Amino acid sequence: GKGLAARFVPLPEIAENGYDLHIGRYIKQATAEQEELDVLIDAYNLARADRQQAEAHMLQVLTATGIEGFDD
Repeated sequence: GKGLAARFVPLPEIAENGYDLHIGRYIKQATAEQEELDVLIDAYNLARADRQQAEAHMLQVLTATGIEGFDD
């Protein structure tokens, strides 16, 4: 399961919301931000893997042509 959602809400944020203490206002926002963060992390990891593959290929091509001196 997802477990219990909780977060610390600083007083300035509560003040910005007109001192509305409705729990959904704060927990839904945190959940949406976490889901967005998960999507961003996945995209970063895919881009990083693509870069690593491209870099490995580049090093193979350079080595095959006799160009050396790059760290693996």
